[in-house]
Amino acid sequence: MELKIISPTEQSAIVPVKFNFEELKAHLEERLALYKNRHYDMSKGTAEAKKDRAALNRLKKSINDAKIGVKKQIMAQYESDFEPKIKELLAMLEECAGQIDGQIKEVENKAKADKLSELSEFYQAEAKELAKIVPFEWIFQDKWLNATFSKDLAIGEIFNAVGKIRSDLKTLDESVADLYKVEVTDTYLATLDLGEALRRNNYLAEQAKKQAEYAKAQAEKKAAQEQAQALNFCVVWLNWHRKG
Repeated sequence: MELKIISPTEQSAIVPVKFNFEELKAHLEERLALYKNRHYDMSKGTAEAKKDRAALNRLKKSINDAKIGVKKQIMAQYESDFEPKIKELLAMLEECAGQIDGQIKEVENKAKADKLSELSEFYQAEAKELAKIVPFEWIFQDKWLNATFSKDLAIGEIFNAVGKIRSDLKTLDESVADLYKVEVTDTYLATLDLGEALRRNNYLAEQAKKQAEYAKAQAEKKAAQEQAQALNFCVVWLNWHRKG
């Protein structure tokens, strides 16, 4: 069954509002012609201009008030009778649809929970010891639980993710000096971004290089100072010896 509008219909629509539009329009055109492009002599004050403006605003308000009044009359029956009844019908439908929606969501949520559990189990089995330092939550993607995203596709992405993490960790183990390995590996585990980890490694190496160069420069400076002091002592001693 469907909603049938008995009245009004296309054949017996709501009667248009009738008023003296043409007469009023002609009157306004005649009257407004007196004001259009009129230049007021403001040297004599603004009283005349304000008087004309007030007259036009009063007429505008009277027309607008009439419009509002007619609209209220037309809407009165709609708001007091038709709209409340329609809202009552819609509420009945929404309540029933809501109950069905609740059952659907319950099934969908269970399916997501089951899928999540299966994917987590696969990760644990595939990652093995890696799962202790990289929890499943770190690689999890919401899209895997979508009904349109198959479990096989999700498993494939998990498999690839595990392989990439193992490969990245191997790269770091082979290319990063032992001195920086812990910090660089921690950076990787925090981001799972090999590029970020390598940038951290380069930064640490550069800082260590600068520190070593600074230490070398300081040592050379100190050695030069000590040598100069020793030479000066020798000169002083020779001069004293010659005088003696």
